Amino acid sequence: MSRLTVILADADEGYAENVYHYMMSNYVDRFEVSLYTDITYLKASLTKNTKHIDILLISSALYDEELLIANITCTIFLTAGKLATPIEGYPCINKYQHGGQLVADMLNVFAQCNQEGVAVIAGNKATKIIGIYSPIGGVGKTSIAVCASTILASRGGSAFYLNLENASQSTPYYFECVNQHTFSNILFALKEKNKNLVLKMEGCRCIDTHSNVHYFVPPDSITEINEMTSEEAKTLIQQFKNMGQYDYILIDMSSAFDMRCIDIMEQCDHIMMVVTPRGSDDIRVSSFNKELNIVLQTREVDLKEKIVLVQNKSSQGDLEGSDKSADFFLPTAKGVLTINQFIGTNHPFTESVAKMLKTLE
Repeated sequence: MSRLTVILADADEGYAENVYHYMMSNYVDRFEVSLYTDITYLKASLTKNTKHIDILLISSALYDEELLIANITCTIFLTAGKLATPIEGYPCINKYQHGGQLVADMLNVFAQCNQEGVAVIAGNKATKIIGIYSPIGGVGKTSIAVCASTILASRGGSAFYLNLENASQSTPYYFECVNQHTFSNILFALKEKNKNLVLKMEGCRCIDTHSNVHYFVPPDSITEINEMTSEEAKTLIQQFKNMGQYDYILIDMSSAFDMRCIDIMEQCDHIMMVVTPRGSDDIRVSSFNKELNIVLQTREVDLKEKIVLVQNKSSQGDLEGSDKSADFFLPTAKGVLTINQFIGTNHPFTESVAKMLKTLE
């Protein structure tokens, strides 16, 4: 499979060189990039070129109607800000943003331009899938999932936080969610069996500039996740594995225990089942185990081997004692946790999650 051929054309030499070096440093296995900052050389190159070009990424200062772009699949304008109106009929993306987001926006546009499907070169990372689940609400499941994502990314790995909650989405509380390309695009592509699903995934992902965690903006309607089938969920997870771009995918799962939940669990390498010391939690966990035992009679994968029991909101006595009712104990966090408390801090909750992750690596 060949790399995508990209022509980067911008009169701002400093900007163009920075983008070029960023793409060559981080995406050398994905793109073959040519750089132009002068309209004369750009024209001459396109005139002599006989090869097909996948993407022309160009600023309006270097655009000329005489440019020979017949053999270019997708022409995209670089603009200072987000323009809703295309230039010369071509789509635009904001040039002044995080390099990873610029590439994501570029790929999203390219996926829309090319409907025939593109052979994508996979990375070489052996992606590990970690599911964070609880049959009980309000136990801090999402805080653990986001905290774990942040810690793994801070260790130099690449982490994707995948929120599949179907009751409410907590993603906007931790991450900026202003990207116009939401998880709805991915869900639609799954239903349509879009040939460019991987490009769609790369094009819709967002990158948190503080933690370097990747994520999707929630869908336009929460009902769209409810409509996701088991096969679509498995396809999505498998595509993440096939991409080979992430060390970890952390799935913030719904609390429902249904066939889709079971299918997702089977795709996971580890499953953190989160509970609290509340007495009512014991009843819910007991009910979950009963249902799980029934399900496992018809399944080849023993999910119990993947599950680690995590007791959140533990007392000091639980943390210091010899109680083995859970595999891991996390402390009660004072106040509401934010992503800033997960990044480079000595917060007791963050430290406990970090120790737990080390044992699972």
